[in-house]
Amino acid sequence: MRDQHSLITRHQAVSLGLSPAAIRHYLDSGRWEKIHPGVYTTCSAAPTAERDLLAACLGAGPRSAASHRSAAWLLTLCEAPAHPVVTLPYRSRSNLRGVTVHRSRDLDPGRVLVRRGIPYTDALRTLTDLAGEMDEPELLMVTDRALANRLVTTGGLTAEIARRSAPGRRGPARLARMLSARGFVGGPEPTVLEAMAMRLFRRWGIPLLDREVKIGPDGRYRIDFLIATHLVVEVDGYAYHWSPEDKAYDDARRNRLRASGLTVLVYDWRAVRFEERRIAGEILSALRLARTSEVGATDPSAVPTA
Repeated sequence: MRDQHSLITRHQAVSLGLSPAAIRHYLDSGRWEKIHPGVYTTCSAAPTAERDLLAACLGAGPRSAASHRSAAWLLTLCEAPAHPVVTLPYRSRSNLRGVTVHRSRDLDPGRVLVRRGIPYTDALRTLTDLAGEMDEPELLMVTDRALANRLVTTGGLTAEIARRSAPGRRGPARLARMLSARGFVGGPEPTVLEAMAMRLFRRWGIPLLDREVKIGPDGRYRIDFLIATHLVVEVDGYAYHWSPEDKAYDDARRNRLRASGLTVLVYDWRAVRFEERRIAGEILSALRLARTSEVGATDPSAVPTA
């Protein structure tokens, strides 16, 4: 019981040598109390969220697992739900009060993991389950955390969506739409993204001094576009810049460029694709300021306006 958050099942107690009469004595004497049918706890133990969740899993049967918000809570992706949430095989039966029960035809025992002594569905399965019930802002926050903590990858999410997509199952399709709109998946390769930016520059009359320029000490930094002598534009594809290490490196590199006197504007692929007017306006405004600082009182009208 010490290893199971002060819990024991009737089957476990019998296998350890306790008779039905002995179990009844523990219950009648107040040493144990029943949480679910066949699941008991010591009366001296303080209730915890972990205890209640494991009790639900034990009561649901050996092939059950914490899932949905309960699994996400175990993974520190969200707050604990008001009631434990478990998933069990489709034809399994359970009679658990105060527990949200899901039944699944594709609950793979090989993908049920254990954390804090509690079985739970893995992170990929958990996210596709949550996509069927969470609103978009909360789902986005949970997905951000899972990616940042490296519990999942964009490739793994894409594969899981394909694996679990089925008629009537809204979670995978909804998660796919959110990931695409957010830029997690579906973004173009870097060369394609740079070509999109080049077309934007041409449409809005933005001049370009050079591209893929190496600057900084010993040419250690490569920048995407040099618009003017002191104006740099960079475009980021999510798949190549999402990890904490990548972001930290990019932030440090760009801070050094700014400290050297450069203006550095950064846009992701969603902005290039859907916010063209805003990008053009910002670049042209920065270009007017750059030219003014270079030549003194330059006529700003010489630079086109978005």
